[in-house]
Amino acid sequence: MGGIAYVRQVWLDTKWDVQAEAAYENHPRGVERPKYDRSDAALAAAFSKLAVVLIPGNTSLQIRRSLRLIEEWKLPAVLYGAQMSYDVAPEIAAIGDCRCWWT
Repeated sequence: MGGIAYVRQVWLDTKWDVQAEAAYENHPRGVERPKYDRSDAALAAAFSKLAVVLIPGNTSLQIRRSLRLIEEWKLPAVLYGAQMSYDVAPEIAAIGDCRCWWT
């Protein structure tokens, strides 16, 4: 669970950074410019649907966690690996949209 918590925190930080940058661009006077972070800048493209996020998952538990992250963040994502996807086939079928691709 520590790994999932870390990923969630990274996405929360990126979302905050995107919002802070937008607020600064709208009203720069009297506001300190947000710190530039290359990682946040790269991940910000996924929030604007300009980039696809690659998420690994091989076991059924990892796949379920990845599916929850994809649904939670509404990201265009590719779940790769997915060696035990037969175990979670009904859950994968329930997504039923084009936000997820499988390799």
